Amino acid sequence: MFVPLLVLVELYWVLKSAPGWDAAKVHQALGSLLEVEGIEVDQAPTIREALDLSSGAVGLADNLITLTAKTRGCSRLLTFNARLAKTGRATLMRA
Repeated sequence: MFVPLLVLVELYWVLKSAPGWDAAKVHQALGSLLEVEGIEVDQAPTIREALDLSSGAVGLADNLITLTAKTRGCSRLLTFNARLAKTGRATLMRA
């Protein structure tokens, strides 16, 4: 079975909004999914790294964006997300 990256991100958002699912539980569940034999998760190493970087302030999607930009050789990433900019992995744009 193949799980595309976008499906995993959607699953992250759904679980985070579900009653009884805090960030730690969601991260544990998604990390466990990456280990299931017979399931191939798109960009699994990048997802694992993004989960490791994720905190209450910066979520999985933002970390996936920064890691993908880094992998593609981008020297600078612009964002409107002030919390992401505070990590130093992106530069805040002003509207």
